[in-house]
Amino acid sequence: MNLTLEINGIFDFTVCILGTEIPVDNETAQGVLDNLQQGEYLITMRTREIVDINDLTEPLYNFVIEPTDYVEYNFDEE
Repeated sequence: MNLTLEINGIFDFTVCILGTEIPVDNETAQGVLDNLQQGEYLITMRTREIVDINDLTEPLYNFVIEPTDYVEYNFDEE
């Protein structure tokens, strides 16, 4: 049985030092956000890593993602 999960809502997203859950400083976090919004960086949900679009094999940062009270989950069986 396969399940499909649809997630809608707002999450808290924290950029962390690679290999840790220690947040980076605000200036670094803003730079990472800019690069994510411009499509230069990607997030990989499975490994919770942030990578450069030009080098997908070497992670740059980790991230922590936490659901807020404004998240809905919908499951479907296939």
